[in-house]
Amino acid sequence: MKTSNRILTFLLAISIVANAGLGAICIKKSSMVNNAHTRMLNVYEEGLCELCVRCEQIDQGFSKLSVATKNTQALRILSEIIDDAAAASVALDALPISPEYTGVLNRYLNHVGDYSRYMMFASANGTLPTTEYSEQISALRQSSKKITQALNDMTGNMNGESYDWTRYLAESVSELDMVSDDLFSVLESIQTEGINYPTLIYDGPFSDSVVNRVIDEGQAHNVTESEAISAFCKFVSIPSAYKIISCDSCDGVISTWCIALQYGQVTYYGNVSKKTGKVISFLCDSSATNKNYSRNDAENIAGEFLSRNGYDSMKPQYSEVTQNIATINFVYEQNGVLIYPDMVKVRVNLDNGKVEGFEGLSFIANHKDRQITNIDVNVTDELLPNGCSVERTALAIIPTDGGDERLCIEVRCNVDGDDFVLYFDPETFEEVKIFKVIHTENSDFAV
Repeated sequence: MKTSNRILTFLLAISIVANAGLGAICIKKSSMVNNAHTRMLNVYEEGLCELCVRCEQIDQGFSKLSVATKNTQALRILSEIIDDAAAASVALDALPISPEYTGVLNRYLNHVGDYSRYMMFASANGTLPTTEYSEQISALRQSSKKITQALNDMTGNMNGESYDWTRYLAESVSELDMVSDDLFSVLESIQTEGINYPTLIYDGPFSDSVVNRVIDEGQAHNVTESEAISAFCKFVSIPSAYKIISCDSCDGVISTWCIALQYGQVTYYGNVSKKTGKVISFLCDSSATNKNYSRNDAENIAGEFLSRNGYDSMKPQYSEVTQNIATINFVYEQNGVLIYPDMVKVRVNLDNGKVEGFEGLSFIANHKDRQITNIDVNVTDELLPNGCSVERTALAIIPTDGGDERLCIEVRCNVDGDDFVLYFDPETFEEVKIFKVIHTENSDFAV
């Protein structure tokens, strides 16, 4: 971004925090006597400024990358995008917004950094893979434009009215109540509309396309509010000394009770099915300062959590670590066959070793006993690439682009030091899918 544009964007962000909105934190200094709150509000101001600037720079970075013609230019741009994505994620986490609203945007920022890092690795030999990755770059650019436009629309809706923070502080209004409706609308829009990613797999194959059928929860049972809260506390292992913040009726692909509970200094957000009483998802708002547990530790902790809650025969496949939080992807295994549509994700805090997130919609939507024919999983050498070292073969059921399921032979192999996952039709031996697995310090993902 040109210096003039950076200054313009920064001044725009400063103008935001001078008006109404999340960044519109106008404090009547004559009435402000609480220095702790003053410092807190300054952090929010800086967080919003940084988020706006960094998202704008990510958009500009992808725009420049699409026309870069030299490898050295692309590497410099990618390096800047990685820095901007990391800084934007930190800025977003500094804002007083619960994870249920920031999850999609944070995920996008993490993936932007990961994929940009992958493109840097791919360009290390001096060859710019412009043609090969042009579609991926285009998809990320479209997503960055959507986010930047949403933030710009928010700034355009700001007016010059000031909040009376003296009243807020006197009435002990929570931090979330200080947040502007404009920013909530932006984040909800991103959450609802979704973000179009390129064909990437960060926490396992097919992780973003596994809810592929109408969800039939069976015979209706009217789960009461108190029953839902009880089921949620048992699932998450929250003791009885909790405070109910809210429990509202929510409509979606599954009708749920949307629950928010506070236990100690941590707030738990969850969704419980109104028909079955099953926990669909939950998330905590705690942070992880240190890394006291490894990814392997997190897999074991997550597996024990699933078994304790009735999710048996779940096999960990891929994982990623972001800000000392591990997200582990599990798929159901039926008689040795991996069932990718029956997927759950578990978040583990690597600071305290606690499970602080769960997503089970895919499993609940798709889980059933499959009639699977016993098929030989051996693939002849003629079908494999030259120099291929096979590490494992197994049957797997994968979702198709049309929303159905397909039985395949999954081959995990290594070719010239690179890891791949190949999928073959068991009858015709047609190659159905190819994924290259990238291992980094914090994650395994595939393209």
